Amino acid sequence: MTISEEARHQLYLQLESAIGRAEANTLMEHLPPVGWADVATKRDLDQLGENIEHLRQNMDLRLDQLGETVELKLVAVQVDLHRELAEVRLDFEHALRTLTWQLALAMFTLVSIVFVAAAVTRL
Repeated sequence: MTISEEARHQLYLQLESAIGRAEANTLMEHLPPVGWADVATKRDLDQLGENIEHLRQNMDLRLDQLGETVELKLVAVQVDLHRELAEVRLDFEHALRTLTWQLALAMFTLVSIVFVAAAVTRL
């Protein structure tokens, strides 16, 4: 049951006439500013504590799941990076091998031309 402002005022007036203004003010100040239905009880506070604990546990679980998801994604990125690095390394080795053979062939051709030119000039 909620108490209206009019009912509170009537109570104050009766208290004032019965016990005096100062005492009525003191007594009225001890009443809650809202109806008793809005006052939290110890049971309400216990229930609130249980709800907070449940929320904390739920949040801990979600954070753990998030951490595992991030860790799995990091591992996947690491695997991709290693695979890409291996591909780059293979491409580099292939290019280096090709360049080495081309350089060796060019040097052989140049040496052959020099020998042929030297032989022709001796004739």
